[in-house]
Amino acid sequence: MSGDGLSWKSTFIALALIALVAAMFIAVFYSAGIDAALKAWAAVGTIVGVITGAIPTYFFGRATTASLRDQLGASNQRLDEERLARSRDQDEFRGRLADSINRYETLIRHLSREDAGS
Repeated sequence: MSGDGLSWKSTFIALALIALVAAMFIAVFYSAGIDAALKAWAAVGTIVGVITGAIPTYFFGRATTASLRDQLGASNQRLDEERLARSRDQDEFRGRLADSINRYETLIRHLSREDAGS
């Protein structure tokens, strides 16, 4: 399914970003010490925080969007069923109305003939 492929790709990209940040700070720590690693974190910590916060937001947002799409599809299906039922009811009502009008006209003709015959 294309949705599963997209989710797999998104997961891979999120994990790659986290691994990249971790590798960057480990490399700075081992090459220049804790002082340099803390300075690097101070420089990019906010951006890393925003990116890290965006990852779960993206995944939870996808689940919510999928759920809402499913609900919308079910609602549209119910709406179509209701429209079909309404159309059937209208057709049935029109048929009954036409029968009633025909009986009424027949009764009027019959009464008119009786009045004319009297």
